[in-house]
Amino acid sequence: FAAKVLQDEPDLYGKLRGLTTSNGVTLARCIKPGMDSKGHSMFRIAGLVAGDAESYSVFGPLFDKVIALRHKVEVDCVHPHDMDASKVGKTRRGGRMVPSDPVDPDEEYVVSVEIRARRNLNGRGPPPPVLR
Repeated sequence: FAAKVLQDEPDLYGKLRGLTTSNGVTLARCIKPGMDSKGHSMFRIAGLVAGDAESYSVFGPLFDKVIALRHKVEVDCVHPHDMDASKVGKTRRGGRMVPSDPVDPDEEYVVSVEIRARRNLNGRGPPPPVLR
């Protein structure tokens, strides 16, 4: 996705290439993993990684467009956060939450579980800013 954005907007690279986050992360470090990757035959890769939290704001014009393309949303969209546990087991229909059909009406088996873990070490960057 980063390659497409940079091909569609060649001036964007010139605007961002001289910028650096306070942790020393450059645009080159963010896009290098994507440049080194041959990609995948089944799906497109993002083509860039954030070197630190500040990368999203410093290189926002690129990150915002890549995220929008990847998730098929508008660049200025806002991710909804709803931590209301009473809505688990419900689905949105016609703009309102309604009970969803149980996958296992006898409630004997767990059909699927998805757990995602993310790290957030403030001031510590993932691989792009790591120096040798």
